Amino acid sequence: PSLLAAMDSLFQLGALDDDGFLTAVGRKMADLPLEPSLSKCLLAAALTEGCLPAMLTIVSVISAGQSGGGGLFIRPRDPDRQQLADHKRSQFASRDGDLITYLDVYTKWIDNGKSMHWCNEHFLQHRTLKRAHDIRQQLEVIMKRLTSNAAGTTSVTTTNKDHGDTVAIRRA
Repeated sequence: PSLLAAMDSLFQLGALDDDGFLTAVGRKMADLPLEPSLSKCLLAAALTEGCLPAMLTIVSVISAGQSGGGGLFIRPRDPDRQQLADHKRSQFASRDGDLITYLDVYTKWIDNGKSMHWCNEHFLQHRTLKRAHDIRQQLEVIMKRLTSNAAGTTSVTTTNKDHGDTVAIRRA
């Protein structure tokens, strides 16, 4: 049953055709070292003007949290520090959801020189952000290759401080 569930999931993402063979999208997804759903998000973002740089960051933070053994936010054991950590975390919260919060945290970390001290002040896992940065660089290279064959090549390196259209990002 788990193999059938996995194949159904890949079919729903457009990676497999009715006969169970890889589609063109599936071949591109296979080139990305990510969970299939995250690969599909990047490929969808590449089709929306200005969306790919933000989605690269979001996917990288999610992937780093999954593979790095730790989340983005630190939760101290001391109740007083927990309250301070909750306050710091609320400063990053976006009304547009957690994905935009991840984007904001990463962008502010970059703006603060990728500082470990800044992470400690804001109860953030420096290791997770550093890993996200490394993953993002790797994904940029792959996405440049995957999108270079398209007629209108999408920029993957643009940093947009206002994160562009958050509705488009959430849809991708």
